[in-house]
Amino acid sequence: MAANGYDAAWLVGLALMATGGEVDDIDKFVNALIKVAESYYGVTGLNAFDENGDRRYQDYSIWAVEKQGDKYVIVDKELYHSDTDTFTKL
Repeated sequence: MAANGYDAAWLVGLALMATGGEVDDIDKFVNALIKVAESYYGVTGLNAFDENGDRRYQDYSIWAVEKQGDKYVIVDKELYHSDTDTFTKL
């Protein structure tokens, strides 16, 4: 998780540099963030965003909350593979 935070801090910093440090216009900042993310290859890989604002080249775990005995736990159910746009049941 620290690696994601590191990359996020760099993306924000690069976007701020691209806007000259201006944050009054959020649309300008977001556009700068999207643009710098297209070419920023950080410690977690390429950070480009898709049309939903998610990382374009990122695999995701699909979780569910299930009751086990007398408590609720988070359970990994599937893994989404962005390179093939497929899911694998766990």
